[in-house]
Amino acid sequence: QSHRPAMLLVALLEGEPQSGAIWYKHFRQSPKPCVSRRWSVIAARLESLETTHFTLDAVYRPSMKGLLCLLVILWNLPAAAQELVAHRDVMIETLTRNEARLYLTMRLKHWPDGTRVKVFVLPDDAALHRRFVNGVLGLYPYQLRRVWDRQLFSGTGRAPVTVSSIEELLRRVETTPGALGYAETDASSPNLRTIEVR
Repeated sequence: QSHRPAMLLVALLEGEPQSGAIWYKHFRQSPKPCVSRRWSVIAARLESLETTHFTLDAVYRPSMKGLLCLLVILWNLPAAAQELVAHRDVMIETLTRNEARLYLTMRLKHWPDGTRVKVFVLPDDAALHRRFVNGVLGLYPYQLRRVWDRQLFSGTGRAPVTVSSIEELLRRVETTPGALGYAETDASSPNLRTIEVR
């Protein structure tokens, strides 16, 4: 999967916009998240152009140099980071990646003080969910969903609460004791505790 963004750049640099568009289409529709978080940011930015009807064709037809400049700028932008957030009463500041996985998969059901963990997540296809699961947990969304479904159907555990927006996710984490979720790094609230994953 990781060679496809490179093929997009090569096609554009060689003056083959149609090939570039084809590679971009395959890259977008790939069932797995991009290996590189920076490439994920580039794909997301290009997708945002399309959602405003400013299509990829419209970008490269007037000026190939303009599109290449855009890609260079996006390449050099830092990837948006994600982090675990919990209710303010959760007295944990750091977790290992494996511990974070155990909490998010709900295999660890209680915090060290005995409070029950309540996990809130966005839908599997939400961009932030995909970036968090891939970048912080080192998993794919379908792997996380498979664990939740197995526990739910076997009766050994429960699935997390899925909410429709990041605003609702943060609100639920802020107001639910023992709650755990995720957000972009610019999320800040006196009712939230940020947990570093190492």
